[in-house]
Formats: sequence, C-alpha cells, structure tokens
Amino acid sequence: MKLSAHQLTTHLAQGLFPIYFLFGDDPYQKTDVAEAIRKKAIEEGITERERFDVATGFNWERWYHSTQECSLFSVFSEKRLIECHLAEALNPLKTIGPMGAKVLYDLMQKPPSDIVFLITSPKLDTSMLSSQWFKSIDSKGVTILCRSTPAANAQFSVFDLVDAVFLPSLPKTQCIFAYLKHTVDPTLVLWALIRKVRTTHSNATFNRLHMLQKAQDIDTIIKGYTPGNAWNALYFFCLCLLGVKTLNV
Repeated sequence: MKLSAHQLTTHLAQGLFPIYFLFGDDPYQKTDVAEAIRKKAIEEGITERERFDVATGFNWERWYHSTQECSLFSVFSEKRLIECHLAEALNPLKTIGPMGAKVLYDLMQKPPSDIVFLITSPKLDTSMLSSQWFKSIDSKGVTILCRSTPAANAQFSVFDLVDAVFLPSLPKTQCIFAYLKHTVDPTLVLWALIRKVRTTHSNATFNRLHMLQKAQDIDTIIKGYTPGNAWNALYFFCLCLLGVKTLNV
C-alpha cells in the first residue's frame, strides 16, 4: 500500500501493518513518520524495540534467521518493533544488495505475526521501485515516499526548527537544519531563534543575554560585517541553545 506522509494518521487509526518502508530525500519527514509509527506501536502495547543500522556488508541472512528463530516462540513472547535504518550516505542498491533483496522478498511471503518492521532508506531509483522485493513490501505492508516540501512552505519549517531546539531534540534539529540550509535565507532562521530566545527566561543552564549576544555576532556575519560562514555559525548557535558543548561556540 502506497501512502503519503499526510495519510499516515488516518491509516494508523486502523491499526499497524506488518511492515513500513520509508524512503526518500527528506530526513525530517522520515523522522516524523517513524516517530508516529513508534507511538502507535506503544499504544498497541509493543514496548520491545530493536534497531539495526544497515551499511555495506550488513549480514542480511543472519538478520533474517534471527527474526525467524524468535518468531518460533511468538506464542510465549511479546510483539516487537524491529527497525532497520539504511545509511543515508550510501547507495541503497549496494546497501541492500542481492541478499538483502532476497531476504526482504522472502520475509514478505509470510510476515511474522509477532513483529512490526520499520525500514528507512534514502531515495530509490526506478529499477528498485519496480523490483520484486519492493513490490512484495508494497503488497503486504506500507511504503511511504518522504520527499522535500516546496520552498514556499519553508517558513513553517523554520518554526519547526525552533520547536526542536527548545524541546530539545538534537536529531530533529539536525534534520530540519539540513533542509533549511538549502531552502531559506539564514536571516529568517536567526530571526525565529532570536524571537524565542527573547521570550525565554534565564536560568541555571540558559543565559538569555549571552545567547542574544551570540545572535548579534551571527547577524554581523550574515550582513558581511564580520568574516565567517553564516550557516556554520547558525548551526553551532543551535547546538549551544540545545546545551551541546562544542569548541566552536
């Protein structure tokens, strides 16, 4: 079943499918969709969660046999959420490879009743979308293309960044920042962060005046009065607001 990210809420209200395959070039949307699936799993009493980071050389065969062995005892075990995250920087065709393709296809012939699979991947090419393994996932589970939203909607993502920074959530901050870097002017990002800083009271871990001074320094870089890379300065400013210690801020 092919779904858009916007259709997921309605879909999840009907229950979980055996497998969810998220792919595309928008890491923030993938993070958001994955979080929604995890939340639904918890609501259904699935508290056991395993994560596998898949890169070149990943032993797909061993992974497949381990899931099958656990499922033999499914009557006595709790339902689990198993996540496989394909490396974003690598070509998924090489990461999956012939063995991964076979494993994913075989897995979908009779999906384990005690497991919900969540797989994330970079953008797939046309040949992969028409492959047997992808079609088998699409027939038994849910596939969701996560692609970057138009730049016209970037103003909303700026406020998403502020929310992530002050949540605080480093993974979400990194994902949103990577998107904004290619879609909006740094002035807009700085303005949104300053707006939040001004309404945040100082405490033992947050010095509002100090943060506003840092923001002023970044403003001089953006305007060209001070040498430096505005986006790098903004990134380290976000880390500072998150409470991440770095030599660069």
